[in-house]
Amino acid sequence: MHRQLLTGLVALSFFVASAESGEWDDLINEGIAAYKSIKEPRQVAFPEMAARLETLFRSHRLNHVQIFTEKGGKRSLSTEIYYGDGELHVVQHVKGWNLVTKGSEAYEWEFGKRTGEITMAAPKELVAYTIYLTDPAFFPTYLHHLYLTKPELFDDAKAGESGCKELRLKKPHKFLHAIHIDEEHLWYGAIEYENREAGERTKVIFSKPKAIDQIPDKVLDRVKGIKFRKSTNSLSRHRTYL
Repeated sequence: MHRQLLTGLVALSFFVASAESGEWDDLINEGIAAYKSIKEPRQVAFPEMAARLETLFRSHRLNHVQIFTEKGGKRSLSTEIYYGDGELHVVQHVKGWNLVTKGSEAYEWEFGKRTGEITMAAPKELVAYTIYLTDPAFFPTYLHHLYLTKPELFDDAKAGESGCKELRLKKPHKFLHAIHIDEEHLWYGAIEYENREAGERTKVIFSKPKAIDQIPDKVLDRVKGIKFRKSTNSLSRHRTYL
């Protein structure tokens, strides 16, 4: 299955291959049009995905999404993202890379560290990273496609996270157990999987995009006290499709 998920890179290429000078709205429009034009659906590229881009990027001018992790019945806030036209800010509460964008630059630093990197943040990278954060490794999309093509593999739907319905596999597929989905707005409210290294079941929950008037100062001010250096790295290094 990991090899199959590499086709997700093809899905992203629909809009991230645009010219560097492409505007945010142009990139979203290209992605929506590309998904709608798909004639032969693939595991992480099918027409219904156009509605997901609409929900993710067109619900509000500025958006706030919270990502929670639940293990052993205990739920904690792990990541928050704030995004809108040409900007993306990532707040990590446990581990991972924090991010504040300023124009075409991305200020990045790992959770708990006081040094970071300044990298370039082209609109296409911000779009791709925003999608990745709410659809990690395309695992939610993969389970969604599995449900559309082989619904008999799943139990009857019941109420799930974020106003979604839970679609649970009768038998785990590899390490995947369930997806929570709002089919009307095509939002993935959660994914459940087996963390083999830790030997425990994990649920990752994604709140739906919430409208905000402006990016909070506390989100932007996090760069204070961090020592940054210029880097040739790219935001794409954070996106892993295995």
